[in-house]
Amino acid sequence: MEKNEVKGKVMQVKGKAKEIGGKVIGSKPLQFEGKAEQAIGKGQETVGKIQGGVEKAQAAANKMQTKIGKAAKELK
Repeated sequence: MEKNEVKGKVMQVKGKAKEIGGKVIGSKPLQFEGKAEQAIGKGQETVGKIQGGVEKAQAAANKMQTKIGKAAKELK
């Protein structure tokens, strides 16, 4: 799991807590702040997932390149 995924999930939890706290005390601004933090956290989590996918794709491409290089040497 990427660092941004974890940070995003933490931000979502904090945002949810603020939203619930705002509902309990009747504070619309606190509810809004909590919802905004949740949205930002979701975005950060998505960035982390994309980063992880890119790193996996890059590792697979490097592995394939190595295999192709070995195969090319064998053909010579």
